[in-house]
Amino acid sequence: MIDSNNKKQTDIKNGFNAVAVAVTKIIVGAGLAVAGAVTLNNDRNRAKAKEVLTNVKDQAVGRVDKLKGKVVRAANAAKESFQFETTKEKSIKGGK
Repeated sequence: MIDSNNKKQTDIKNGFNAVAVAVTKIIVGAGLAVAGAVTLNNDRNRAKAKEVLTNVKDQAVGRVDKLKGKVVRAANAAKESFQFETTKEKSIKGGK
């Protein structure tokens, strides 16, 4: 059985009530949505936002491509190392 008085004291001791935090997040989210809508209402601001998002996208794509290159190089190095070890092992055993 849960003592409701103990639960209230725990909420007070932790400093935050879950409901209060949820309501605060909703209010902040709505405020950000309104601010974003007002900002994007202006053509100049919309063009700036598009430019910034395009730059961010290009940087992200560049970083992903760079990472893919590193992964491919590492995979090729591992494959070559494995083939070398296999060839070395066969030559030691006298195999083909």
